[in-house]
Amino acid sequence: MNLKPEYKEKLVQAFTAFIIVVISVIASMFADTLMEIGQPPISPIATPEAIVQLGTTNFDDMELSGDLTVGDDLTVTDDASIDGDLTLSGLTYNSFTNLTITNGYVLTPTKTVYALDSASAVTLTLAASASEGQPLILIGDDANNVTIADTNLRSHDGAALVLGQYDVAMLVYQDAEWIQLVELANQ
Repeated sequence: MNLKPEYKEKLVQAFTAFIIVVISVIASMFADTLMEIGQPPISPIATPEAIVQLGTTNFDDMELSGDLTVGDDLTVTDDASIDGDLTLSGLTYNSFTNLTITNGYVLTPTKTVYALDSASAVTLTLAASASEGQPLILIGDDANNVTIADTNLRSHDGAALVLGQYDVAMLVYQDAEWIQLVELANQ
């Protein structure tokens, strides 16, 4: 094609403008997809709101170097490790269970409060496997005596504890022993 140089220049300019318009239209049609593909990883200073807006709600691992504030319930379904202080306002141990025991029963506490029932007088041993500082409250729930063997137990008199009906023993776990804090009779 024989065109004058000024027409060739105008044709190149028009073709370039056309290509730019086509690229702009295509880019606007796929802008969301292009943004997702080119999205940078979450920065370490991203806010929780920004992380949730990205659709991230389940984490395999998460390390937090600052404060964590939970505005509603927090449920931890596996182990939680805390290095430092833990402050609980309005501390509630919601772990009560009735337990029917037989003679020679070994209790490995997984709850805080146990109401102990038995068909006859029995002896119970507390397992020496708990977390340091774990509290334990034992309640004699029926007319049969429950003797807590002095194995792994540090009572105020060094002997086994005997819980009758309505008696309460409060203990805490420390150094592989259950230490008696309080024993209340007929409470």
